[in-house]
Amino acid sequence: MLRELAVGQMTEIGKRFRKTISVFEEGDAEFKPREEMHSVVYTITHAAESIAWLIEGGFRPEGFDMDFEAHHRRVAAITTLSDALAHFDSCLARAITLLESKSDEDLLAKIPDGPVMGGLPKFALIEAVSDHTASHRGTLGVYARLLGKKPPMPYEG
Repeated sequence: MLRELAVGQMTEIGKRFRKTISVFEEGDAEFKPREEMHSVVYTITHAAESIAWLIEGGFRPEGFDMDFEAHHRRVAAITTLSDALAHFDSCLARAITLLESKSDEDLLAKIPDGPVMGGLPKFALIEAVSDHTASHRGTLGVYARLLGKKPPMPYEG
């Protein structure tokens, strides 16, 4: 029951994110409103990496990989919109595959004490992914509007 709910929620998170960013074209990849902000492609890639980081880290025996410099290097290495979209799809697919392999008991098991969601059931990772992805989806919606584009409503159809 929980596994199906988790997989369904992750699938919807991906659909909503992809729908919002569907207005971007390759020429928009490096757009950022201000120099100190992240670009479209960096934001998409960061959202993708964070999906994998949260879901995989929540189930790894050694926990979350806290090497954020390595995370930044992986994200910064992707520079095209097409590669960022492929990376998003790949990270989402890996997360869904991992969740499909878990039992309800696995999803109710507690995240070990530590700096990330310690003590919560692993099922709570889905909400964290949803919240984090929605935040970046909102940012990208603003970026799209600054480029004169109108992102579609993510909850329709």
